[in-house]
Amino acid sequence: MDFKSFIIGLVVGIFGPYMDDLIRKIFSKSPKKDTDSTP
Repeated sequence: MDFKSFIIGLVVGIFGPYMDDLIRKIFSKSPKKDTDSTP
C-alpha cells in the first residue's frame, strides 16, 4: 500500500463528514435559494 494513498484515505476518513457538513452549510448559506424557496 502506498504511503500517500494511506494518508489520503486517513484524511478523507477523518475529515469526510466534517467537509460534507461544511459544504452543506456553505451551499445552504449561498444566495442561490431557488431550490428550497418553495414552502
